[in-house]
Amino acid sequence: MSYRHAISYALKRLWHHRFLALNLAFGLLIAVALATTIPVYADGIHASVLQSSLAQNAPGQPFDFIFRYVGSWHEPVRKDQYQPVDQYLSHQAISTFGLPGQDVMRYVATVNLQLYPLTKTLSPATRLERVKLVFLSDVFAHVRLIEGRLPRSIYESNGKVEILVALDLANALDLQVGKTYTLFLPASGPTPAYRKDIVITGIWVASDPQEAFWAIYPADSFQKKLLVQEDTWWSATEPIPTAVDEAAWQLALDGSSITSERVPDLLARIGQVQNRAAALLPHTDMERSPVAALREYRSKAQALTGSLFAFSVPVLGLTLFFLILSAGQLVRSQHSEIAVLRSRGARRTWILVVYLCEWSVLGLAAWLLGLPAGLLLAGLVGRTQSFLDFSNLPAFTSHLGFQAATLGLATIVIGIACCLIPVWQLGRDTVLSYKQERARIRRTPLWQRLYLDAACLLPALYGWYTLRSQGRISVLGRAVGNTDPYQNPLLFLLPALFLLGCGLLTIRLLPHILNVLAALSARLPGVTLPYVLRQFARSGGAYQGVLLLSICTVGLAVFVASEASSLDRTAQDSIY
Repeated sequence: MSYRHAISYALKRLWHHRFLALNLAFGLLIAVALATTIPVYADGIHASVLQSSLAQNAPGQPFDFIFRYVGSWHEPVRKDQYQPVDQYLSHQAISTFGLPGQDVMRYVATVNLQLYPLTKTLSPATRLERVKLVFLSDVFAHVRLIEGRLPRSIYESNGKVEILVALDLANALDLQVGKTYTLFLPASGPTPAYRKDIVITGIWVASDPQEAFWAIYPADSFQKKLLVQEDTWWSATEPIPTAVDEAAWQLALDGSSITSERVPDLLARIGQVQNRAAALLPHTDMERSPVAALREYRSKAQALTGSLFAFSVPVLGLTLFFLILSAGQLVRSQHSEIAVLRSRGARRTWILVVYLCEWSVLGLAAWLLGLPAGLLLAGLVGRTQSFLDFSNLPAFTSHLGFQAATLGLATIVIGIACCLIPVWQLGRDTVLSYKQERARIRRTPLWQRLYLDAACLLPALYGWYTLRSQGRISVLGRAVGNTDPYQNPLLFLLPALFLLGCGLLTIRLLPHILNVLAALSARLPGVTLPYVLRQFARSGGAYQGVLLLSICTVGLAVFVASEASSLDRTAQDSIY
């Protein structure tokens, strides 16, 4: 039999056993949803925390980048030295970051210039103050005029340099709107002295000194800075060879779509922009960025994902066990068909390929449906107030990332691999060996021969003993984890291990208990009760899996409900 025929045969079998197949597909869908929920929730909740912490720790937008060059620490630069880095940061850097850009703010200031009243001869005795000539993008939309009007461009003012002066400086120096003053810079070496007349057109204060606009420089730092239009600044400072003493760029980006899996690439891009800016203009520093917060966010998101997976091990284990039971039920119902195929020459791997094709179709459907189900479940977890209480407002916006989709796909692969185990086991039988197997007395299950129930109960009981006697879980006198139930998964895993051990022990003892009850009931009149009890005792393998799943599921549900109630009471007691 060729493997090409195995695919068409698999699709026909899938339709023929569609109801059992739907049961298996449902289990795979639940597994994908649970596996997807954990990284989506961890990523979303820490992304929300990241945005909040950035907004609290720094004014402005959470994803603001501020680059600054300070000439007083190094040396002022010429226009041709300034323009390449300005062009890069103003137009190209945002695309390098790979995030949507919201705004770019630019700031440039001269060296300290001497301010004089308008006179033919300048004397140190008449000097008013040292000031800087400054332009700042969109600054005039964020100031309130106390007197006068906004300055015009030098091309609109017939070559006059019109400026705004801060209220505090105007009051201190008695500066008047409409009057002309002089800026002066003494000669230095071969550079001649600089002199420029300016006209004060208005006096200003910040509309709101606390708003995000003033993140690049506080509003009160502009008290000795004269505000002009950008083209006026370049025209007025043209005689100064190294006019740019201070330069700053603020890039406001939209980081709402950031997820933990994008952080490494974003950090690399930030480093690329930082290195490029410093190469174009040495000593251009990235003064503010979310780099530290991004690194902390990624590490915390990964830690939370690991912790949540540790907490979810029992639930994922139950889901996987359900898949194995469903697959075993499906395969056992087709045991005789498998035996016939083997007797007619079908190889064991051919039968395995048939089932792999069937369950791959189911897995693909479960993966496609399980991903949106995981997003919905993560949103529901984000709204959780307490146990089965979803009254909170949404804590974050769910985003499906590559990591979550990959985990969902890995869950499908693991689930199908586990489901193929009974196919490989039963695929060795021909018709003859199948009939012999049915007549043979079944061996004791492997887990009973390995005493898996005792292996589960002993560490769980030891952990309970150390927790009760020492107040924390310890091994050979050394503490394992802490006592915080939100940070130590062992406080949740050990009870789950205890439930599994109790379930296995119950299954081990139940046939003997049923035999004793059957012997006692035989003394009573009637045959129904002894027959039922003996039938259960003899056919233990038929119900053991379902019974174990029921014990663990009900026990885990009761434990989780009890733990949630205890944690709620503890939280209330600590608050009130």
